[in-house]
Amino acid sequence: MRRYRLLIPAILSIIFFSSGLVAQKPTVAIVEWDDKAKEGRDHAEVRIVQVGDPVPGLVVHILTDGTATNGIDYRAISSSWQMDKMVKIGILPTQDGILEGDETLRIELLESPDYTVEPQHRSVTVTILDEQLPDIEFIDPSSTDDESKESVALKIVLSKAYSEEIALDYTVQGVLAENGKDFLLEPGTLVIPAGEMEASINLQIIDDNEAEDDETVVIRLGKTRNANIGTTDSHYYTIRNDDDEPSRSIVYDRIYGALLGFRAGCAMGAATEYNWPQKQLEETFGLVDEFIPYVHYGDTWSHPAGSTEDGGERHKLMCTAIMEKQDRINADDLLEVWLRDCEIEDMYHMTQPYDRILLGYAKWGIPPGDMPQTRYGSPYDLGEHIHLTARTFQAVPCINAGDPENAIEDMNDL
Repeated sequence: MRRYRLLIPAILSIIFFSSGLVAQKPTVAIVEWDDKAKEGRDHAEVRIVQVGDPVPGLVVHILTDGTATNGIDYRAISSSWQMDKMVKIGILPTQDGILEGDETLRIELLESPDYTVEPQHRSVTVTILDEQLPDIEFIDPSSTDDESKESVALKIVLSKAYSEEIALDYTVQGVLAENGKDFLLEPGTLVIPAGEMEASINLQIIDDNEAEDDETVVIRLGKTRNANIGTTDSHYYTIRNDDDEPSRSIVYDRIYGALLGFRAGCAMGAATEYNWPQKQLEETFGLVDEFIPYVHYGDTWSHPAGSTEDGGERHKLMCTAIMEKQDRINADDLLEVWLRDCEIEDMYHMTQPYDRILLGYAKWGIPPGDMPQTRYGSPYDLGEHIHLTARTFQAVPCINAGDPENAIEDMNDL
């Protein structure tokens, strides 16, 4: 499970930002990189880092405890680690074939006269999922229907039947949709009887006969008992407007037009994006006047026809912030949308590494003004090419049309 935490850059940035102090000896911190492992299939990873200027060959000491036993439930982990800037510790679970439920491994940095332990990052906890338990997930990641369909069953499936009752917690979020006004569903617990392979979360839609935008309800799976969360751990249900077309503000039309133009152009351009001479591109692709699927250079997966990549994702987030505020936005406005709508573990196929690092800073609570200045290509900073995010700012001059001074101010802030 590649559940990237990306907290290392945040740690490197928060220590000694405002104090101006200089450490007399190295400071070390431990962070989760991938906090879940599964017996026989998947490993977890934690990392120990030196904050600030590293001391080569530093030896750090750790303590392991928890319900999982070192050397029995996972490959034995040494109690001492030699490191320069960083050291990775892999947690490789043992496939024991025993039904014992999920187990936890806690790793704590021990004090030493050779280094100081960063107080907020003294320990981490990793969960080892039991392979004997079934996986549980939504059968589909999303669905859409008219507002007039007032009852919706969102199906949950198990990878195999289980001999005991399964309890599944879930949360509910409305995006433009308001609970109690547009839909009825409270966060709760779904209970699946022993031996059953599927169940449903029942969503009630309120048909208000109002002309309004499409609305979305997001249901996310949380803690489980006697099961493991599978890949499709959230479902986005869109309530499609089936009344008259709602009235639109000038801001909406302006930004929506920029979004459509950007999406269409990038979706066609991405298929031809190779570092080739123009003549070779023309001979290969001819005139592109429709959406086609493509495999981007350096990728191993196919992109569906009409899809965009990292630039399109950034542009959509920016347009969302502007349309919701109905006005100019600053970095804090955009940050709120990133934090609400982005999940690091879901961003691999649609974004660049520095997008995920940037979100890591944001989730850690680092104010935009305190984020470190990027150095071209330097490890663990915001990464090379982040300056190219400016090419996805088309919505900024649109909302500032006729006002170049504010457009420049907003561009620099964002």
